[in-house]
Amino acid sequence: MSESWKDSELARWGWDARWDELRRERNLPLSRVARIVSAHRIGFLVAQAGRSAEARFPGRLRKQVAEGLMPEPAVGDFVGLEASNNPPRVIASLFPRRSVVERREPGVERKSQVMAANIDLGLIVQPVIEIDAARKIERFVAFLHDCSVPPLLVLTKADLIPADPELRAAVEAFVESCRERVDTLVLSNETGEGHEALADRLPAGLTAALFGASGVGKSSLLNRLSGSTLHRTALVDADGKGRHTTTHRQLVCTAEGRLLLDMPGIRELGLLNNDDLDAAFEEIDTLAPNCRFRDCAHLREPDCAVRAALGQGKLTADRLDHWHKLREERLARERLNPKLSERR
Repeated sequence: MSESWKDSELARWGWDARWDELRRERNLPLSRVARIVSAHRIGFLVAQAGRSAEARFPGRLRKQVAEGLMPEPAVGDFVGLEASNNPPRVIASLFPRRSVVERREPGVERKSQVMAANIDLGLIVQPVIEIDAARKIERFVAFLHDCSVPPLLVLTKADLIPADPELRAAVEAFVESCRERVDTLVLSNETGEGHEALADRLPAGLTAALFGASGVGKSSLLNRLSGSTLHRTALVDADGKGRHTTTHRQLVCTAEGRLLLDMPGIRELGLLNNDDLDAAFEEIDTLAPNCRFRDCAHLREPDCAVRAALGQGKLTADRLDHWHKLREERLARERLNPKLSERR
């Protein structure tokens, strides 16, 4: 009788019928399948068979990575293990990825860094009181669309919204502008406001990754969703800004079966394909087909519907300027490395 993946511990880590079909094609026992839950300098921690275990990536496969024949394992990957149960376990193969979260390595134009694999939802965590963060949010939205990961903006620290009517109105206007551009929730880690709505968006088996700069409240959010203190949270300064605490990527499974990937604070977010600027700047994408020229850059071309929208109040100059900046980043990378344009 064949093994049932539904009754296996692996199902808690996001394993499903499609994954299992690939496993059966490889004639691989469930006991030799695992998911990478964290990566360290000397190896990996994998979850399988009801327990976690250390695993290493052998030199022969590292050579294949160097030759471009296979990707290097990353947190979130499902892997096949060698038959031996002697610790540490040895990674023998990788299952195909459904999504890859990767960025340009800081300061390096020709390389990319795989941050995680098989992510179903990207939570962009940002304090609601930082009303000047529109460009930062747009960059994260474009980045996640670029990785084929649906974004959900989570505006935290709602308990710190000022009582002053003018300041409160500014925060409310910021929230409304966010909701026009991306799926958005507002919550407080202190009071619990909004957490029920967020929990409803995170069913068992779905893998969600938390993105955001240092100190925005990712660890506190993770602790609340998991019902336990999985990570030491940072002290919060008087202005509501936190200090960075997470030092490595780690996938955790909560008692409710939620799979949450805590990411280190990202200082530099380099976009790779960036063809999904269309998804991050939907109003520009909607207007562009009405331009006279198909390849209109929305600069000085005649009969540009996008620039016409500026005068009509349908588009802000600041938003168009940011679209131009991200587009130029993509074009600059493609000039340095033409292979990137092949992925668009």
